[in-house]
Amino acid sequence: MEIHKINIGFPIYFYKNQPFDYDHPTKIKDFPNKGTVSRLIGSIQKNLPDNFRVDIFIILGKSKKEGLSNEEIERLTIQVIKEKIRKDKRINFYILGNRAFKELKKTKSDLIIDNRGYGNIRNLLLITQVIFNLPFLVNLDDDEIIKNREFFFQVKKIEEKIKRKRNLGGIGGLCVNQKLSPSISRVRKINPRMNIFTQRKIIQQQLIEKFTKEKWTFPAGVVFGGINVIKKDIAKNVCYDPYILRGEDIDFILNAYFRGYSFGVLSNFNVIHRPPKLSSAQEKSKLLKDILRFLYEKRKIEIMSQRYKIPLNKIYTLTQPYPAFFLERDKKELLKEASAYIKKEDLERRIRYHFPYEIKKFIRMYEDWPFYIKKEIIPKKNIKNLLVKI
Repeated sequence: MEIHKINIGFPIYFYKNQPFDYDHPTKIKDFPNKGTVSRLIGSIQKNLPDNFRVDIFIILGKSKKEGLSNEEIERLTIQVIKEKIRKDKRINFYILGNRAFKELKKTKSDLIIDNRGYGNIRNLLLITQVIFNLPFLVNLDDDEIIKNREFFFQVKKIEEKIKRKRNLGGIGGLCVNQKLSPSISRVRKINPRMNIFTQRKIIQQQLIEKFTKEKWTFPAGVVFGGINVIKKDIAKNVCYDPYILRGEDIDFILNAYFRGYSFGVLSNFNVIHRPPKLSSAQEKSKLLKDILRFLYEKRKIEIMSQRYKIPLNKIYTLTQPYPAFFLERDKKELLKEASAYIKKEDLERRIRYHFPYEIKKFIRMYEDWPFYIKKEIIPKKNIKNLLVKI
């Protein structure tokens, strides 16, 4: 019987007293028994075919305001894995934990290497893929569930497809709800009287419908977060932006586009998305982050299109209808709509002082990334002690 090997990476991020820092943070009190991570690990174990072996790389993260130590997060994670898996020889776990962070922070670089914040965790997934020479990595989120055995067979087919296409950086799928239908609103019409930013779900629904008409779409400007397979080439050449507040997956694809990479979408490659129910305060927090990230992304793309001599209209064409619906809007229109939710002086301060600094630092990080990755990030003699193996 032929044995197939795949690598899966996902982040775990905790909160103690700051429940609004992420879309789906893990509550410490729920983590061992009914947390999202426990559920994801259980779905992998349940559906993994007998002739598959999986190495799972877990990145530990926390809120920037969080008081938890890396040692405590590591201890909690090990506890869950041991309780959930016990002795399953098909699955190996590796945790990028306290020792790894200390080692990575010894490097002298402009790169932001931190485990506080979602963008930083994604950077660590890329670094892990390169350090440990993983040709392909399946990226998931901790609030998702693998539904059936077909998922693992699809991963192997996707890896073969990515391998054959030189400039294909990766392939993504769709996050769906429990009934395997799109996990967003079925409202189809844009209402011109509504605030632009409140229509994100409608635009996303249009994109879902566009993708589901064809099983395979390439190139695609957008891959929904939480499910994609990428190859080492793209991990070596493209970094995530730690300043993006939401939509990290879309942002990464745009960053990859400036390096000459494209992504594809396979609509029947999917996972169940089951995030915790959000309070009205959390929904508002998401909306505010969306507003700021669209404004940030618009300015960043304008700067990068000039720097890398790629016309804006090409980027907008690639990302229709989402996020181009927002990005190609006139700046004055966006600011007017945004001011309904964020004070005008706060917006202006963010745009005038924060955005230039963040974009400048990101671009320096973006241009440094391939050269930095080529170096020996961690001395080979220390690599064997970098990960906590369970």
